[in-house]
Amino acid sequence: MNKIETMSLATIGAELAIDEMVEIQGGSGQDVADCISAVYGNMGWLSVAYWIGSAFVPELVVAVAIDCVIHNC
Repeated sequence: MNKIETMSLATIGAELAIDEMVEIQGGSGQDVADCISAVYGNMGWLSVAYWIGSAFVPELVVAVAIDCVIHNC
């Protein structure tokens, strides 16, 4: 197995920038980026919860990105 195959999703998600994750998922670029920005910045206390949750559970960032791709295609 090569290095990529043995890395966990959390490790990969932590190493990729949001823009790179959007490209990998095949999202519609700006719409997906706007969605992610809205989740982490425009939802009041829920955005605060996402920021704190992402600090402890890095997979949450990947989940948000995937959800934005699915809902913005």
